[in-house]
Amino acid sequence: YEPSTSLFSYYDLNKARIEENMRLLEEECEQMGVAWWMGEFGMFNADTTNGEQYMRDVLDVLDAHFASWNYWEYDRGGGMHLLNPDYTETKWVDMLVRPYPVATAGVPLSLSFDPDTKLFTYTYREDANAEGPTVLFVPMRHYPEGFLVECSDPDGSWSYSWNEGSQLIEIYVNRDIEEHTRSLSSCSGDKRLPLLRIPLDEHILGELAARRVTLGTLLHPLPPVVGVDVFD
Repeated sequence: YEPSTSLFSYYDLNKARIEENMRLLEEECEQMGVAWWMGEFGMFNADTTNGEQYMRDVLDVLDAHFASWNYWEYDRGGGMHLLNPDYTETKWVDMLVRPYPVATAGVPLSLSFDPDTKLFTYTYREDANAEGPTVLFVPMRHYPEGFLVECSDPDGSWSYSWNEGSQLIEIYVNRDIEEHTRSLSSCSGDKRLPLLRIPLDEHILGELAARRVTLGTLLHPLPPVVGVDVFD
């Protein structure tokens, strides 16, 4: 816990201090040969000055270090609770529920999510011996109009499948390509036009990828379909 936020209900916007603390924690875990999991962090007072920025900074740094974490606490009431007394969500929930890699067919290199623009970016180095796809969790609360999936790989060399129930994307790539960058962005405004609606079919996905298109998935209010924005 940041002493200023827990004792004085004030965050001085010193993200560098948080980064240094995280670096020391990561270093200690490496020395001990254990995985890094932050067992507890949170915001004592919902009215803390610059409190929202504090939460953003902590989560940004945790993402940058690929750290697992646990927020205190999932309960209702005031202060640190994620639920109000009437069981409605507090403002912290949208920050905490965010996209992340569930499984990676390689070595993670960089990870970031902007809760304002909804842009999620993940880069990893391929492991040719890995089995199975890279899997991303994509919470639809951030993408009510759907999302676009983009990839740094050459057109036609990658594809993905989407499971609406689990909110998971499975990404399939050419394992001969050493490094991959994936990004998700919200379908809103001009990004939705022009739009073609076609059934989700791997053969069709391959054909579309060869025509230099960006793939996305529109989930509401329609049944799951593939949305295609053509950038010719």
